[in-house]
Amino acid sequence: MIDEITLRSYTGFTMNLKGIFENFTLYEDMFSNCMSGSITLIDSLNIVKHFPIIGAETLTIKYRTPYSGSSLVKLCFRTYKISVRVAAIQPSTQMVRIEFVSHQSVKSMQRRISKSFVSMPVSKMVENIFNEYLAVTRSEMEGGFSPSQGGFGGRIVASPDREDDDGLIRIKTVEPTFDSRSYVIPYWTPLYAINWLAHRARSRYDTSLCDYVMYENSDGHHFVPISRLKIQPVSFTYTDYPQGFRSKSGDRMIESELRNIVAMTVEDVTDKVKQQTLGMLSSAVLTHDMTTKAWSNAHFKYDESFSYQGNHLEDNPLVPAGKTDYSNAVESHIRFYPSSTYTMKGLQNIHETEETVLLRQSLLNQINSTNLIVDCYGDTNVKVGQVVDLKIMSSESLKNKDDFEDEYLKGRYLVTTVKHVVTDREHLMTMTLSRDSFPEPLADFKKAELAIEP
Repeated sequence: MIDEITLRSYTGFTMNLKGIFENFTLYEDMFSNCMSGSITLIDSLNIVKHFPIIGAETLTIKYRTPYSGSSLVKLCFRTYKISVRVAAIQPSTQMVRIEFVSHQSVKSMQRRISKSFVSMPVSKMVENIFNEYLAVTRSEMEGGFSPSQGGFGGRIVASPDREDDDGLIRIKTVEPTFDSRSYVIPYWTPLYAINWLAHRARSRYDTSLCDYVMYENSDGHHFVPISRLKIQPVSFTYTDYPQGFRSKSGDRMIESELRNIVAMTVEDVTDKVKQQTLGMLSSAVLTHDMTTKAWSNAHFKYDESFSYQGNHLEDNPLVPAGKTDYSNAVESHIRFYPSSTYTMKGLQNIHETEETVLLRQSLLNQINSTNLIVDCYGDTNVKVGQVVDLKIMSSESLKNKDDFEDEYLKGRYLVTTVKHVVTDREHLMTMTLSRDSFPEPLADFKKAELAIEP
């Protein structure tokens, strides 16, 4: 159900697009800092010329899934280009596709940070950067532009630093990080600086959680370790049941049908070439201290780290411990890092590269070791960063079996991408569900029932 689709030009003129839009698409991605999307219009008024559309408009979308319990979603974006403009079948009509992104993406391109942070947790640095350079006022989100004068040597401040009465939309979630650091940001864009800091962040509550990412979903921006998201309770259950299934009483299960999988593709399972070369299973780092001229090295082995570093969606590793040669091949992925014992004002800086860089590299690749691309009916309650439970039918013969679920594909998954496709008639959704472990241990022997019958 679409409540509003409004386009506002830089002149302040507003146009309701509900009557002329064909569809809109929204993208949420855990490995992207900002949401994005596109909207396709059936244009018989030549609004590209007369509105006009120049890539500086604001787009407001309000929509919800039409069933009980669905939440209203209101999103505001900044247009940046017309990607497609072609003649339609009807005379004097054209199809126009407009691309848009979050306001924070545009702000980050327009601003630079030249600033030092002394003895401060990384999470505070990220919060400071976002709220000072990327926070957006509500009027700006909905189309009230207020151009600022910046430039070399100048610093653009989003607005007065107040909490509740200034109308600022700040970062939604920041997981506190361990210890204090000192860094200088050398004229970087805000999002680049945040991503650089994410590589050096470890959770205050568990220092093995070093896979921080900055992402945006329909709730806002979040700076959290992926490993923290893995231990959340299940938000929804999705099934792979035959179409039209009913309850034992014969009644239709409407909500279950809405969360039934229409189509599914399993990707990137057991790709050991990719996992080995990217450092998921084993790696090494060589660090050179530019102050003392000393070299140090550290190794990472998946077999040794699985049980005590990071959180996992399930209990069993992707590779059985001690059964393969992957974990011992530490030279398959080598990284070189410079360091400096002393930094600003004689402070001793603890880079801790050996403790974080290899583990982070592995954790970020572990979450993508099993990806399921799932097509299903749209739901505004589903967001990137949630955990869902899958009940998937096994592809093997179900003869003489009580349990029909696939014991390796079922279980908990993290939602890492969501693509919403909405028209005035339907709302469809494609999700990427990712997992870093198995619910059952890998078999150590060939089962007798695997024998092929004629």
